Amino acid sequence: MAAITLEQLKDVVVRLSDKEFEELVEAREQAWDRQIEADAEAGKFDQLAEEALRDYREGKCIRLP
Repeated sequence: MAAITLEQLKDVVVRLSDKEFEELVEAREQAWDRQIEADAEAGKFDQLAEEALRDYREGKCIRLP
């Protein structure tokens, strides 16, 4: 696949039909979900989770309505 510039990509995206644009967005969302899952499995969120739980145990959190 030949490389294109960002401006060329933008030009293509604005010309997509509504259905094509929805498919593009869905594909991006699926890629994002796969990356989040891979990061979670790799332990990339463990430190954040531990910090959040520590803050909760120390009473640093408030209940949302």
